[in-house]
Amino acid sequence: AASRPCGCRMSELLPRTLAAKRMANAEQSVDDEAFEDRVRPLSMRNVSGPLGGKSWRGWAGFWTATLLENMGSILSGLIYPDLAVASMNDGVDVCAGALAKTKRCYDAVSAATSAASLFGLIGAICSLFCIPIVGSAADHFGRRPLLIFSFICSKVPTLTLLCVAYADVSIYYFFAALMITAMVPSSMLFWFWINDCTTPDERVRMFGRLSALTNLEGIATPLFVILVHGKHAVILLACVRLAAVLTVICFVPES
Repeated sequence: AASRPCGCRMSELLPRTLAAKRMANAEQSVDDEAFEDRVRPLSMRNVSGPLGGKSWRGWAGFWTATLLENMGSILSGLIYPDLAVASMNDGVDVCAGALAKTKRCYDAVSAATSAASLFGLIGAICSLFCIPIVGSAADHFGRRPLLIFSFICSKVPTLTLLCVAYADVSIYYFFAALMITAMVPSSMLFWFWINDCTTPDERVRMFGRLSALTNLEGIATPLFVILVHGKHAVILLACVRLAAVLTVICFVPES
């Protein structure tokens, strides 16, 4: 008679125990799915991008933004030497035409190269202190906000180069503006974004694509400078930079 209440209690506890196990298994399943969604490649995730499209579009936006940003960097490096020579010689291109082999041209090119190297060295030193801060900020605020900030920072040298070409502003402002891009490098944020959006066995392939894309731009971009040169090339650079920042704002989701 004393054992019946215990049996009743056991019969009541058993369904409760089974229900609790089922609930725990369901919660574990949700956690597993959430974990798989985080490490699953972006093209396989079922979430919406910033403009309402499926996130598979994120890869297309990312590669397009990367292409445009790297193209802008290469264009900038190809365009500014001529403008630097002219700016440091009272607006006169001392290396134009037959003057290209004169001592005055060599001295002008040497002075422009020395100035660019000095500012580049200062920017590299500053980046040693700024890159860890940028990495921590990317972890705290997210990759997308830092990508947008980096792309906006890269427009500052472009704006100064436009002023150099069309408003006779000193080229030294351009050299100083380049230090800003060195302190907020977009290439590092590209690596972070790829690392977040791929599984470990996919990262090598994606990093290889990023490297191949950069090398391809190094071949194709000089052709644009050949076709569009002089001050018109600066306009082309500004359009490429603007397209890059609009792409990352509108089509690149958070990783």
